[in-house]
Amino acid sequence: MRVRARELRYSIAQREILAGLNFTLCEGETTALLGPNGAGKTTLLRILAGELTPQGGEVEFFGMDAKSMARHRAVLPQSSSLTFDFTALEVALMGRYPHNKGRETKKDVEIARAALNEAGVEHLAERIYTQLSGGEKQRVHFARTMAQIWEEPRLLLLDEPISNLDPAFQHKLLTTAKTFAARGAAVLVILHDFNMAAQYAEKLLLLSGGKLTGCGCACEVLTPESIEAVFQLKSAVVPHPYLNCPLVLPLNAKPNC
Repeated sequence: MRVRARELRYSIAQREILAGLNFTLCEGETTALLGPNGAGKTTLLRILAGELTPQGGEVEFFGMDAKSMARHRAVLPQSSSLTFDFTALEVALMGRYPHNKGRETKKDVEIARAALNEAGVEHLAERIYTQLSGGEKQRVHFARTMAQIWEEPRLLLLDEPISNLDPAFQHKLLTTAKTFAARGAAVLVILHDFNMAAQYAEKLLLLSGGKLTGCGCACEVLTPESIEAVFQLKSAVVPHPYLNCPLVLPLNAKPNC
C-alpha cells in the first residue's frame, strides 16, 4: 500500500509554489524531502497532512477516504506548543483521541507507553511536560504521533524534527523513525542535512522552485552537480568510509589550516 501524489499544484498570489509534482511514498520506506528555503517543502507537507487542499492534482492515501486518515496519518511539526501541566504519558495519549474520542481504554494506555518507549522517553512518563527540556518535549510529541498511527496503514510526516535536538538525539529520533517505517509505516521527513538524509532514508526527494529535480536513492540524488544547481554549494561526494551511503563534503568554506 502507498501514498501517491499526482500532478500536485499550489499557488499563492499567482506565484506557483508547487508545479505538477508526482511521487509515491511506500509503506516500509523512509523518504527524505530536501530543498532550499522557499522550495515548497512545508507547503507540500501541509497538503499531505490535509491542512491545505491542492489547487491541482490529487493525493491518494492508501486507497482510503480522506476523512478516515486522522487514525492513519500523523504530523510532527518543527515545534509544538503546550502549556498545560499534563504528564508526558497524558501528552502521548492525546494521539489516541481519533480512535477513542476521549474515552481512553487500557489498550490506549499500553500503546501510549509503548510509543514513549519507542521514542526513548518512557522514563519521563509521569513527569510534567512543561518541566521537560526542549529536546525531551520534542521526543514526547514524537511518541504522541506514533501512538496516533500505531495501527496500519499509516503515514508519518516529520517537519525538520531534529532541528532542536543535540547530535545523539538527532540520530536516535531518525533511527526510531526508520524502525517505525520498517514495521509498515510510510515516513516522510523534511531534512536540511544531506548526510542525515543519505544515512537514514531509502529514498530522497529533491525539491527546487516547486519542482522535483531529483527522486531516488541517495547515490542518484546527491551528486555534486545537483547540490550546486539547487543549493549553490560546491561539494565533493565520496563513499562513506563506514556506511553504505554517500558522504557529502561541502567545499565552499575556506580551510582553517
